[in-house]
Amino acid sequence: MKVVEPDLGDVEKIFGAIGLTFESHMRLAMRDQADAAEEMARSIDATLATMGSSAFEKVGEIEQDIFDHGVEEFIRRMREESAKSGEKKGPVAQKNAAAHDQVVREQWDDRDSDFWRWLRNEMLALVKLSNEGKDRRGLATKLQFLHSDHIKLLKSLLKSTLVDECAKVLPDDAQKPEPAEVKIVAIEESVKEALGKEVAKAVKNKGGRPRKKGRAADYMTQQEVAVMFNAACGGEVCNESMVSNWESFARTEGRRGSTPPEGMYGGRAVVYTADLREHPTPENKAILAAIIERFRSTRAVKDGIKNAQKIRYKSEESLHRMRGGMQAELARRRENL
Repeated sequence: MKVVEPDLGDVEKIFGAIGLTFESHMRLAMRDQADAAEEMARSIDATLATMGSSAFEKVGEIEQDIFDHGVEEFIRRMREESAKSGEKKGPVAQKNAAAHDQVVREQWDDRDSDFWRWLRNEMLALVKLSNEGKDRRGLATKLQFLHSDHIKLLKSLLKSTLVDECAKVLPDDAQKPEPAEVKIVAIEESVKEALGKEVAKAVKNKGGRPRKKGRAADYMTQQEVAVMFNAACGGEVCNESMVSNWESFARTEGRRGSTPPEGMYGGRAVVYTADLREHPTPENKAILAAIIERFRSTRAVKDGIKNAQKIRYKSEESLHRMRGGMQAELARRRENL
């Protein structure tokens, strides 16, 4: 799926409204990325308490090797990995990449910085999974799931960070007026330019459930229809869920739900649909009554067959054994002598 990149001017105006630049935003993103990597390493027990000092020594050696090669070599390798995807980067992505490189250079000499904390936890997770994996395929699968969870957590942290930054430029809660019930009928063009078309669309959209389709004022609910079937059959033979499945079957052309009951009306076959309860015209009521009567009669036949199956007729031999067999018969004859 192709992702449409936002306009560079819109992003700069949004950042400007909450007091951020691409570089300051990237510093916050680097912190969130380090927090996410640390949490994911902890989730697979890639910690000092569970892995021991040997794993940390190995990670330390890799970290020192990366440091010795220098920051420019690290950035070059990162760019090569990014270029392998073949995706063309727009102006916003290019600005983010440049800001990322600048933040890496700023934090390179500080081994306690967010950049090294992120890289260290990534390597710890890799060492942990490689020790557990039996083969390269198993390791690749585990890494795929780990990175998927890592991205979900990182996106959540990035959203929380932006919310926090927005809250800093809002007035204090005590100074805010009480909210009034208003209806948005128009949005200022300056706001559209600053927030972008997508945000403006989201503000205009009231959300909530879609409007229900038209139906008569005296329509019946699925529960009321189920009660009508139960009253005709003299027992709990139908419920709201069954009625819903009947309507789903008709609505999806048999792909979902269960087969609805049928009947005969005016010399033609009719079947239950949601229209019968949503528009209870005299004719629809008559059709529904015919379907219920057919359902009642077929239900009674099914119940009769089911009850008849419980009756087990005995042969003369079976009845003879039930009376005690030959010995009991001889005893009865002796008593009658």
